[in-house]
Amino acid sequence: MPKLIIIFGISGVGKTTACKSFIRRSPAFGYISASQFLGKARNLSVEQLRHSSEAEVCENQRLLAEHLPGEMSKSEKKFLLLDAQNVIDNGVDLVQVPMAVVEKLRPCGIILLDANAVDLYLRRKNDSSYRPSRAPAELESQMRFIRTVTLDYSRALEVPLIIDMVSASFELDESISKILQVTDES
Repeated sequence: MPKLIIIFGISGVGKTTACKSFIRRSPAFGYISASQFLGKARNLSVEQLRHSSEAEVCENQRLLAEHLPGEMSKSEKKFLLLDAQNVIDNGVDLVQVPMAVVEKLRPCGIILLDANAVDLYLRRKNDSSYRPSRAPAELESQMRFIRTVTLDYSRALEVPLIIDMVSASFELDESISKILQVTDES
């Protein structure tokens, strides 16, 4: 079974771009998008998943925890990056992914991608993906909440956490190297 590194961050921070860039250069790594996995499993688009009620989000996350390990076991890669959100803004609520979901995935490490709120606001404004419209102050508040949730996961699961600030030239290499160094030492 491949070792799993979860990449968390607010929607639009650059998780997918960073993951895809890294795996193109790193043949030992595979990639799974939680939203694409769930969309396929539930026969829903990413936009439909983003509009899900709190109860539907929790059910989706339960399905992810139940079925993703089977998908992971099919991979011939040594490591997998999971591009995911741990707090989902459905336009009405901020829905926290339950600790039990992350625990069932058994990550060897977590990377949280963070960003300047104004930069994130501009990136999301110019992106064609549907996301709830949020002012920079709201985005900053959400990112603080996401940091708190991510720290809680890391502490409870006793897995290493790296928090990185995304910039225009950001790459995951150094963060992943740090995670692997810590997991190799234990």
